Amino acid sequence: MAHDCNASALAELRRQTPPGKSPAKGNGFSAQRELDPSTPVILPSVSYRVDQRGNVMYFADDAKTLPILLDTGREVQVLDHEIESVEVGLRLALQKFGRSIEVHGTDEFKSQVLAVVLRTGLHVDFKDPAMAAELQRLKAPRLPVIEPAQKTEQEIEAEYAGEVYGLDDEQPLNEYQHDDAAEIDTDTYEDDEPAPGGPRMG
Repeated sequence: MAHDCNASALAELRRQTPPGKSPAKGNGFSAQRELDPSTPVILPSVSYRVDQRGNVMYFADDAKTLPILLDTGREVQVLDHEIESVEVGLRLALQKFGRSIEVHGTDEFKSQVLAVVLRTGLHVDFKDPAMAAELQRLKAPRLPVIEPAQKTEQEIEAEYAGEVYGLDDEQPLNEYQHDDAAEIDTDTYEDDEPAPGGPRMG
């Protein structure tokens, strides 16, 4: 017959009950063992009921009609999909198993667990390497993305001119380049071929 009990009575009930077949795992938390099996964790602020095998069912209402968690001793099953229920289940699991826990269930549930950890700052060591890596990625500070400044049409034309004519605005012309720039074509002509436009010699 289902009944309420305290931690010591629950420990004795579980000790006398032979381990049954592990249920198919849904959404929940587990570990190799409880921190202190002789003193099971009970959440007194949440309505609960204990069955004859020592399983603790937690409810969202005082009437005990809306189950949210099932604590079987070896695992904490999250029966409700609300984020509040996920948080309560995670806090219960941390009290039972310590920081190192296994998270099993759907990808959506695992995402909810990560969201709870980020929001509450709870210290959790996920046994799943993928979840641990995702948590570190989410915690890493994100650097602002700086967009490169858009160049003006004049700047683009100036760069194009520099590429075509080999000009470099940052380097001044040396004295030889000045001479070359100012040099006028002074090629001489043969005596009988005066420069164009000049008087012919008789």
